[in-house]
Amino acid sequence: MAYGTGIAAFSWVNISLAIGGILSLLLIAPFLRRSGLTTFPDFFEKRYGKEIKAISAIITAIIMYI
Repeated sequence: MAYGTGIAAFSWVNISLAIGGILSLLLIAPFLRRSGLTTFPDFFEKRYGKEIKAISAIITAIIMYI
């Protein structure tokens, strides 16, 4: 990726991932811990039912793959 787009673009990807991780750690993780949940699919299952958990797990896997 760095070769194709230039090293500057590659560094921006790393910076944005770091910022996103820190924001998730500060804003989302405390809510999930208080709820006793560990993943977003668990949260969706608790809120909307079992069918949504499978769909959200698939969507999460696709996003992680991209």
